[in-house]
Amino acid sequence: QRWNLVLEYRGEQFLAVSKSVRNGANASLENEIVLLGKRLVLNPSLRSEHIFNNLAGSPALSLHPVSGKIGIKYLPVKEWSWFALKGNFSRSYRVPNFTELFGGQGSLIGNPNLKPENGLNGDAGIVLNFNKIPRIELSWFRNEIDDLIQFLQTSQFTVQARNLSQAQIQGVETSFTLPLFDRIDLSGNYTYQRAKDTSGLPGVDGNFLPGRPIHEASGRLSLRNRWGRLFGDLHFLDSNYLDTQNILRINHRVL
Repeated sequence: QRWNLVLEYRGEQFLAVSKSVRNGANASLENEIVLLGKRLVLNPSLRSEHIFNNLAGSPALSLHPVSGKIGIKYLPVKEWSWFALKGNFSRSYRVPNFTELFGGQGSLIGNPNLKPENGLNGDAGIVLNFNKIPRIELSWFRNEIDDLIQFLQTSQFTVQARNLSQAQIQGVETSFTLPLFDRIDLSGNYTYQRAKDTSGLPGVDGNFLPGRPIHEASGRLSLRNRWGRLFGDLHFLDSNYLDTQNILRINHRVL
């Protein structure tokens, strides 16, 4: 077994007409348990957060969420060290950050009434890791989220973070790393996801979540030596909606 304890303090301030302050103290405890001659690895962890908000225009509020996670990695065949099964299950919790609460430099409007989001998340997949040739990962994931914090378009030029009642996000993700030559690497990933509103509310239930395309892929080609690295990125995003009613739609694009 190997234990890992992390203690963290974080302080934030937003200085405008009046001052908003957030103080937070977090404690994370993680344990790595190795069994069956290193063929099975269990990785449970527990995180306790203590957040104290004193935000302008809102009453003082303290939050004390507890979240947990367990990860599993298993080598089903001892002689096949290149083949592994993996999985994770977690109870997550996230408070809105200051950008979501107070906005940015004009196009991003703040929303001080945001509630924290929380959810149950799980994934399972396989890992193929050969020596000097491709590393490939393939996994299925599913997230059930309450009060999801999501950016929505509020006018032609502005967006705002808002809470969506309930959402389900599931799909498949794959990634690879391929050394082509001695100093050239190729890597990439592809995600297929169906992110749906599951609130049960008329007009939005069953709709796609804004800003979450069904298909998304990216690749990177890099040239390296001992002094540094040159790289080029290519990113494809499928068409997606900008609103919860699925009326405003933008075409696919390549960056």
